[in-house]
Amino acid sequence: MHEWGLVAGAICELESQAAGRSPRRVTLRLGPGADDDTVRAAWERLTANGPLCRSELVVEHDEDLLRCLGCGVEYRGQLPEPCPDCHGDGLVIARAADLMVCSCQAPEPERSERPGATPSGGNS
Repeated sequence: MHEWGLVAGAICELESQAAGRSPRRVTLRLGPGADDDTVRAAWERLTANGPLCRSELVVEHDEDLLRCLGCGVEYRGQLPEPCPDCHGDGLVIARAADLMVCSCQAPEPERSERPGATPSGGNS
């Protein structure tokens, strides 16, 4: 259930950057230890009443970086996945983050913020 804490931290950071506006899309990348369904449930519940409530959540998956003990090739996967070249045993050399915010697609600017737009009600 550590996903709830990770999602809460990501939401806190995203909300502070959003300045009250709702991004169109947020992409989170999950490491091998994070559960997709739990992350989605946490996102839905924790964003229900905030500026991210209308943001589309996109979930991607990441894997650890391993190095084969036999031939030395580096590959993405998770233990005990064998080396794709020689089928030897691998060793994790870089762990994937449990959860990472990959992107936050900015909201459409309001009409008055668009370049060349004139404020409503003005006569120019």
